[in-house]
Amino acid sequence: MTMNVFYLIFILVTFISCNDQSQKLPKNYLEKSIVISVGDTVSNLGKNIDFIFQDQSKNYWFATNGNGVYRNDGKTILHLTDKQGLCSNFVWEILEDINGILWFSTRDGICNFNGKVFTNYTDSIKNAAYGTLN
Repeated sequence: MTMNVFYLIFILVTFISCNDQSQKLPKNYLEKSIVISVGDTVSNLGKNIDFIFQDQSKNYWFATNGNGVYRNDGKTILHLTDKQGLCSNFVWEILEDINGILWFSTRDGICNFNGKVFTNYTDSIKNAAYGTLN
């Protein structure tokens, strides 16, 4: 059931982020950058990196198996964990929506990050009504 919920959320995020992309995007769309106001600056990446993602601002995000995520902007490496609100330190995948919001699929749930706070959607997903598709 957990994988079914993950796939459902993945599909929903995909459709939401793709919604109405036929409209012309603003000139500065790729210049948008979320300013990160939380996390710890570190000198190197941790171990157990399982996934690497480059966001629309060309920052690299590294998902780890037990050590949260790292963001490298080319100058600074920032470390984010459940201490800052990440829903689990075991991160499987990172995606970004059209608004530049990052989404994290983790062992313990799904959350997003707007640069200031994490929002955890795990309980909403677990409590969502579901049925069979016809």
